[in-house]
Amino acid sequence: MLARVPADSEIDIVIRDHKSGEVVEPGDAASLAEAILRLRDDAMRVKRLSANAYAAYKGHTTPSTKLSRPSVTC
Repeated sequence: MLARVPADSEIDIVIRDHKSGEVVEPGDAASLAEAILRLRDDAMRVKRLSANAYAAYKGHTTPSTKLSRPSVTC
C-alpha cells in the first residue's frame, strides 16, 4: 500500500502500526517517486507489506463489516 496522507493521520498510523505500506506527505512529489521506485524494485518487501495489510484487514473486520461498503468522499 502506498498512501499520500498527512503524518499522524489515522491512515498513516494504521499503515505504520501494521507495517503494511509506505506513507508520503501530500505535495512531496520526490518522496512519492522514491517510494514508488522502492516498491517497484523490492518484490519481497511488497509481499511482506501485502501480507501485513491482509492480516490487519482480517484482524479488524467481521462478516458484517466485510459486506458493508464505506462511503468515500473525494
